[in-house]
Amino acid sequence: MRRHALDLVDRAAALLAPPPRSSPVVCLGFHAVDAVPSDISLHPNRFAALMRRLRDDGFHGVSVREWESGASVPGRPIILTFDDGFRSVRSEALPVMAEYGFHATVFPITAGIAKRADWRTARGPFPPMEMLSEADLRELVRAGWEVGSHGVRHVFLPALGRPELETEARASREALEDIVGERVSTFAYPYGAFSADAVRAVREAGYRTAWTTRPGRLDTTRPLLLSRHVVPPRATVTTLRAMFGRGLATVYSVAGGIDRLRGRRPRYSAYDERTDCSTFV
Repeated sequence: MRRHALDLVDRAAALLAPPPRSSPVVCLGFHAVDAVPSDISLHPNRFAALMRRLRDDGFHGVSVREWESGASVPGRPIILTFDDGFRSVRSEALPVMAEYGFHATVFPITAGIAKRADWRTARGPFPPMEMLSEADLRELVRAGWEVGSHGVRHVFLPALGRPELETEARASREALEDIVGERVSTFAYPYGAFSADAVRAVREAGYRTAWTTRPGRLDTTRPLLLSRHVVPPRATVTTLRAMFGRGLATVYSVAGGIDRLRGRRPRYSAYDERTDCSTFV
């Protein structure tokens, strides 16, 4: 009954929504905020310094839903997102962001809720990291955050067939809606990787927006292929400011070229086939 009511509200919102438009807003993507180093963790002190700088530079955080609706916000709007759903988002990021007047959108993996990530990359295992619980997600919503989906299992979507893609998109959305009691209308592609079939599955599951890890400003004519700047673990205030300059994508393009010269995959690309970021215990 609740999901049927949400469906009706969502259809009405789609009819009343303003047409797509270009947007100067930038989206930043984070993962974990943790003192234990990893490829996806920012140290809490570094994260706090970045949030302080954003506040001092006049930025105001908006959720994906607020941005999509065209809601008026003071200052310079910015979208902040957290992929995967690590518990450190609640324990470390939430209080810091509340202190500086920000909220965000979190994209949990539904198979990982209330579990521990047991992940591995080509460079070795990640440190064990606890995931958000259902109660944590509801607490974030009460604090003004939005919940989106990151799929059921955090798998490489271009390798899946259509039935599996439908499950990843639809089942994760339904599970999250049951947990938080509100419409889940935005999706983040695991590893930032997508295909035509993946985009189709996301659209047919009813999502209004979906996010890649390609850097750049938001092109609202392609709402299911929106750009994000993934903030690297050693990001500084200088790194962050470069994301808002005239050479918005140049910083990452150059960094990707350096990675390739060093024999690494570009830092904003998906991990290779030796990566397993779908195991939870």
